[in-house]
Amino acid sequence: MKTTKHTLLILMLFFSIASCKTESKPKVSDEVQAEKIIEKINKSQNIEYVAKKISGNLDFTKSTSRYSQSAQIGVIDINSALTFINCTFTDSIIGFSTEDKFAYLSNFNKTVTFINCTFEKPVLLRQNRFKDIVEFTNCHFDENTHFEGSTFSGDNTYFKENIFNKNARFTNTNYYGNVIFMNNGFASNAYFNNCFFNRNSNFSSSSFSSTVTFENSEFRGFWRLNYSVFSKKAYINNCKLDGKLDAVKIISKENFIFSENKCNDKIIFEQSTFRGRFEFANNNLFEEKNIFEDAKKSEDCQTIIKSNYYTKIKTLKLAIKNTENKD
Repeated sequence: MKTTKHTLLILMLFFSIASCKTESKPKVSDEVQAEKIIEKINKSQNIEYVAKKISGNLDFTKSTSRYSQSAQIGVIDINSALTFINCTFTDSIIGFSTEDKFAYLSNFNKTVTFINCTFEKPVLLRQNRFKDIVEFTNCHFDENTHFEGSTFSGDNTYFKENIFNKNARFTNTNYYGNVIFMNNGFASNAYFNNCFFNRNSNFSSSSFSSTVTFENSEFRGFWRLNYSVFSKKAYINNCKLDGKLDAVKIISKENFIFSENKCNDKIIFEQSTFRGRFEFANNNLFEEKNIFEDAKKSEDCQTIIKSNYYTKIKTLKLAIKNTENKD
């Protein structure tokens, strides 16, 4: 009996001490000041945050790792891997800034990862260099998104399952690895003009609620638009397509313009639906066969298919003609 009481007393004392320690331990705050993140970056520490609210502008150009690239351009090397999961950014993310006519650009030398994040203010990452894998997955961009002039050199770049509530600007971006823009929702304008895709690009199952433009872009690998929905105007003009274009079961509700393009591989619009206006004109194409297999057009769809040049067919005819002349 004494032994039992003694044991019970020790256990009560142990739990009492443990309880005191727990109560005295400071609670971890859910809010992180952006300047604290920059301090870690200045020490080349990797950044990892889960379920945090990031307050203040996360301005990478404020890092101390600045150096001059030219008389008017300064470069900031970010040597930390960045990982943010389930985080909310109440202020802007900045990778480009100007001071007294001097431009500062950021180089991200390690992986950049944002998963399930919300950006309440503009994302300003224009003219930046991303040298490793970049991932933005299932994120919400509440304001304008700026990646104009940025270069993505990693093997893979992911922008998938995101919601862009305002303009998404990817003009003049360069992708040297594979890029995945799948399952995105673009509520406002999306700009992919003057882009360079060195390998494969996949924009399948995306929804474009406003104007989207791919004008003057170059695609060296395959380009996939399968199952995507274009609610307003879509412009694919003056592009160079070295790989196959798959546009299977796309839906165009207003205007779809595909003109002045040079295509060195197959184009497939199989089982796609066009309403409003569909223009397919003045293209230099690889072959004519099955481009519009089972494509559907509404009764009131204004269809313009004209002045297309089919390289493979013309080349074959020339070869036959030359053979006949020799005989």
